[in-house]
Amino acid sequence: MQTICMLEPRYYQIKKACVSTDNQKEALHRWKLLQRFERAMEQGLSSRDAAFVVGVPRATLYRWKKRKSKKMDDLMPLSRRPKRPRKPTCKRVLRIRIQQLREEFPTWGKRKITCLLLREDMNAKESTVGRIISSLIKRGVIQSAKLALQRACKRAKPKRPYAVQLKRGQRLHGEKPGDVLQIDHMTVPISGRTFKHFNAVCTTSRWNFANVFSQATAKTASAFIDGIVQTAPFEIRCIQVDGGSEFMADFEETCRRHQIELSVLAPRSPKLNGNVERINGTWRSDFYQLYNLPDSLAELRPLLENYNDTYNWDRPHESLSLQTPQTRVSCKG
Repeated sequence: MQTICMLEPRYYQIKKACVSTDNQKEALHRWKLLQRFERAMEQGLSSRDAAFVVGVPRATLYRWKKRKSKKMDDLMPLSRRPKRPRKPTCKRVLRIRIQQLREEFPTWGKRKITCLLLREDMNAKESTVGRIISSLIKRGVIQSAKLALQRACKRAKPKRPYAVQLKRGQRLHGEKPGDVLQIDHMTVPISGRTFKHFNAVCTTSRWNFANVFSQATAKTASAFIDGIVQTAPFEIRCIQVDGGSEFMADFEETCRRHQIELSVLAPRSPKLNGNVERINGTWRSDFYQLYNLPDSLAELRPLLENYNDTYNWDRPHESLSLQTPQTRVSCKG
C-alpha cells in the first residue's frame, strides 16, 4: 500500500490511473497543488507568493492542508448541502387547493391563481403560489402551461379504415395501365371566381382524367372517382393520393365500394406524386392561361372535356417517346 511520503512521479501516475470518479480526480488535483505550494515555500517563497504561483487562494490552500492526512480521499470536495435544510412553511391545504385550481385551469399562471385564492379568503403571496406550482411541475403532478397548451391544440389523427399509409420515400410502381393512378387537385381562378380542378393520371400510360368543381370536398372527390370508373378504358386497381381531407371519408368509402386500393403518401412528399403534379402544370399553361374561359361550370366542363380528349388522343408526350397515351394504352392493354 502506498504511503504519503512516497512523492515520486511514478506514485502520481499510479494514483491517477486508479482514479475513476470526479471527486477522486478533484482530490488528486488538490493533492498536487498542495505539493507545489509546499515545495515553493521550501525554496524560500512566502506563503502569499507561493499561493500566487500555485494559482489558488492562500486561505483555501491552508484549509486543504489542515484536512490533509495519509488518505488522499480526505481532500475530496465536501457536500454543500445545509445541515438544517429549509422546510416548506405553506400549509398542506393551500398546496392541495393550488393543485386543484391548476388542474381545472391548466394554462393559468401564478397571478391568476393567487386572485382566485384571495377570493376564497386564503392568504397566499404570488411568489409562494409560483414556488408551489413549480414544485408540482417538477414532481410530475401537473403539466406546464406550455405543454398543456400544446397537447390541447394537438388534433387527433383521423381514422382511415381502408386507406394504406405509405412509408416515407415509398414509391408505387405500375406495369400495366391502371395499376397506379395518382390524383390531386389545384385551385384555378377564372374571372374573379375560383374553381377546383381535379386531375388523375396513370403512371404507366399517362392517360389523364380531369374534371372541375366549385369546391374540393370528399363528396366532389368521390364524384370524380365515379366518373373515372365509368369512362376509364382500363381497370383501375390502385389510387395514390396525399393526406388532404378531400381524400378521406366519402372518397375512401367510394374507393372501397369500387374495390380500388387506396394508398396515402407520407407527409411532405410531393415528389412522389410527380406525374400528377406535372400534369397540373400542363393544364395551367396549355388550358387555363391560354384561353378566355367562361366562369360557369356548365360552360366550362365541355371545353375541359374537349381538351382532355386532345391530351389523351392527339398530344405527343416526351416521356412516352412522342407517343400518345391512347397509343400506350393500346400497346399495353
